[in-house]
Amino acid sequence: MVGSIRKRKVMDVRGFQLLEFNARLVAEDHWLEVHTKPGRGPDDEWVEFLGGIKGEKQPHLHVGINKDTTLRFAKKRGVLKSVSQRVMNADTQDTLDATEDVWGDAPFSIGLRLNSYKPARVVWVSDLRLVRNDLTAGPYI
Repeated sequence: MVGSIRKRKVMDVRGFQLLEFNARLVAEDHWLEVHTKPGRGPDDEWVEFLGGIKGEKQPHLHVGINKDTTLRFAKKRGVLKSVSQRVMNADTQDTLDATEDVWGDAPFSIGLRLNSYKPARVVWVSDLRLVRNDLTAGPYI
């Protein structure tokens, strides 16, 4: 499993609510479903990713990201090729922290942004993408 992003680089969102989000993306022969999940108790919401190849019955990717951007879990199912994680500054696009790509190269990456708004104490998913790695500057997760 991939080591998680260092705690000093994550969002401080204790006590924040993760807004509900559900989406399905398709890119060429790959698909991705993204859902927010409630977790085991208060302040434990997270984002679930299920992905695979069209026409195959079982998902090949199952990843969970906590609302503070740390990795909750990453399960390799069948053809999942790689898992890595990057935290970027939303204003400058500088990489603040990254984990290693541990299983090799994958043809597609998931890109998303977790945003927070302190006065309202909310976190939400935005800029969700499923893109070919040869069209990006590097893997997202």
